[in-house]
Amino acid sequence: MAFIRIKNINGNPYAYLVKNKWTKKGPRQGASKYLGPVFQFPFVEEKDFENFILEKYKKNVDEFFKDNKAKDILEEIIFCELNKFGFLEYKGKKGTKKKSVILKNVVVDLNNIKVYNVDDEKSVVLKLNSDFMCAYSLKKLFGFLEYGNEMEVAPKLAKAFIFADIPIDDHIFVRFFKKCFKNDSLRIS
Repeated sequence: MAFIRIKNINGNPYAYLVKNKWTKKGPRQGASKYLGPVFQFPFVEEKDFENFILEKYKKNVDEFFKDNKAKDILEEIIFCELNKFGFLEYKGKKGTKKKSVILKNVVVDLNNIKVYNVDDEKSVVLKLNSDFMCAYSLKKLFGFLEYGNEMEVAPKLAKAFIFADIPIDDHIFVRFFKKCFKNDSLRIS
């Protein structure tokens, strides 16, 4: 099981991926990957997913779920959460696709699944709620694949949302789960 740990260096927070390893002397933790500096932004406004979709697509949630693939729905769930902190659509540098949002100098690019500083294009980590959003946690969510019955798979998907720092309303989670879960497996695609 991996988790993200913050280390303060010269007063600045930096994120590391930490993995547990079992040895003859018991469990040991070790940083396995540097993830980047941590950025925090203040909460701007509450916006539920239904209103976010209605404003953006002029559709209700039922139509939106019916008309879109799970991956596209997941992107909008993430954009809705980021919008609460003031992130706006990013049309920036040449070659950047439209599935990106920016706040100050931080870009979340869901086309390439990257979270980075636009000035130097180095990876960064966002602490918006209680966990951390970064390329690693988003890749885990977008690459989610589990086999088993609904009772086994649903909690694992919920943990993937939490790990990526994306709180999701229960009724939206249930709809998303039903959209993705087929034949005792769940794949976001």
